[in-house]
Amino acid sequence: MILIAGWLLGFSITSGRSLLGSPVPVLVPALLGTALIGGLVAVLAGVGLRSPPLVLLAGSGAMLYAEAASLRPAAASLLGMWPTLAALVIAIGGIEYGPRRNRHPSVRRSASTERALLGGAIAACLVLAAFSLRGAGPLAVLFATGSVFSLRALEAVLSTFGPPALLIWLSMSLLLGYGLLTPLLSIPAVGALLANPLGFAFSLFAAASPLLFVVVLVLGAGEYALRARSSSFRPRSLVG
Repeated sequence: MILIAGWLLGFSITSGRSLLGSPVPVLVPALLGTALIGGLVAVLAGVGLRSPPLVLLAGSGAMLYAEAASLRPAAASLLGMWPTLAALVIAIGGIEYGPRRNRHPSVRRSASTERALLGGAIAACLVLAAFSLRGAGPLAVLFATGSVFSLRALEAVLSTFGPPALLIWLSMSLLLGYGLLTPLLSIPAVGALLANPLGFAFSLFAAASPLLFVVVLVLGAGEYALRARSSSFRPRSLVG
């Protein structure tokens, strides 16, 4: 829907620069990131939360307008807004989940699932806080944009630190919820990209992270399938 709206507004569909020197254009991970946020919204809506679809629609409309007002709008940049939308969807969805979990039994998840998601969020915050000590934190990005209270600065923070936070959250949640170890491979990848905040890899993390999400999910599913067949090393929750 976002891509069709962009075409109707006259967006360019040029692929843009290559990703990490490969022939894969930026448009491909941008499309993949958009698919990931769409799947996330579908899962949260399936749980019973009402805010994620509304946030996605309203946020997409606002960012679509902002892109249309820019000098050179392109489909790659339009679809590259997924990190900002994902962070907003999760934050507002969590706020909605809090007051509704006790009133609506169909919305509430199991205690082990709640602990796993909370543990993953705490781990993501701790990792980003550690990198903040190296000058690669959200506050540094806020001040670098010139205004702490600027919406443009907030968007820059969410698009920059949203992907690593979501990736660590996913990895730690899978570890705590299912006892899977392979998703932890994403944390060194996050560390390598955040280690040099002025480097080329850091600026491309939003484009590369959808591919890392797929790798993490595939490796996690493979480990789960292998361990489910073993009678002595079955996956089990670490917070159950």
